[in-house]
Amino acid sequence: MNLDEFQANLGYVFRDQNLLIEAITHKSSDNKNNYERLEFLGDAALDLIVAEYLFAKFPAENEGVLTELHIALVKESALALIASALGLDKILKIASHALKNKIKIDAVAADSYEAVIGALFLEAGFAAAKEAAIRAMERVFPSVAPENLLCHNYKAKLQEATQARFGELPIYRVARESGADHKKTFEIEVLVGDKRLGIALAKSKKAAEQEAARMALLKL
Repeated sequence: MNLDEFQANLGYVFRDQNLLIEAITHKSSDNKNNYERLEFLGDAALDLIVAEYLFAKFPAENEGVLTELHIALVKESALALIASALGLDKILKIASHALKNKIKIDAVAADSYEAVIGALFLEAGFAAAKEAAIRAMERVFPSVAPENLLCHNYKAKLQEATQARFGELPIYRVARESGADHKKTFEIEVLVGDKRLGIALAKSKKAAEQEAARMALLKL
């Protein structure tokens, strides 16, 4: 995979190739000219692109369903899948020492994909960024619909299970927060009494709680 192949998959060729290179460069490779600033822009652009897409696609759905769909489409694992489908994970610029330290490639790929969308927005505007983002999203998620994307309500299922088995409700607690204010990552643990049943990491507390509940159900 090279830059030309990636851009063919993306459906957009950058006039400024240096902008693309910056969007695929991890800070371990270049502490100054890396994707972090573009990621900030792309994160905001993707949030709006997906929100507008869902608002138009599902006029009868309520805010709760739209929010869950939005979470499903912009969470790290979803963006990593899109990045992989485009071949972005094959062209990332990451220093060898970071690779030796077992850096999480999926997380880097997801962040870099946001940076690519940010770079595209910067160079060609919102409409071009939206077109490329939706095309890539629908390539990975061809059936964007609540029944296909929404996770089960694991929190409700866990509550039923712990009440029946222990006579107690689960408690969700933030174990750790990391990242800049605009790009927080939350590690949530779920406990019953003093026993931790599950722990999960996500970009929103809500998503992390659902995943922690899912892990707890697997234990039970």
